[in-house]
Amino acid sequence: MPRIGVSEVESEEPQTILAYQMMGRESDGNTCPFLDTESSKRSPHGGYACKIYENRPLACRAYPVIQSVPISLDPKCKFCENCGTPSGNVNSELESLIQIQKKMDTKARYIWRYATGIGESKDKDLIKTGWFLV
Repeated sequence: MPRIGVSEVESEEPQTILAYQMMGRESDGNTCPFLDTESSKRSPHGGYACKIYENRPLACRAYPVIQSVPISLDPKCKFCENCGTPSGNVNSELESLIQIQKKMDTKARYIWRYATGIGESKDKDLIKTGWFLV
């Protein structure tokens, strides 16, 4: 799904899409469609194996490092919760995040965010769908 867009003029929606978001299979959007939930294969950390691991998107390569100030690890990451800070690969995850940031650099006057309408069921009354100016 589209996620971030830009435009040079004020309009109803962006002229150019800068980023897309992959949505999960369940109604909360959380389970990646590329996780192999049907076989007995497991990742080195015991979770479901990724069917496209060698060709995974930059966002997956960056995870669990997330854009925040300061940059941090996703508090929802089950690996980080159980095992602590990942060792050895944080630098490659940071490099992936830097590549994503470079692709998001824009001088466009208007920046848009697409609300997917997907989220936690407890927040259903707050969730909107469609393009919104940031």
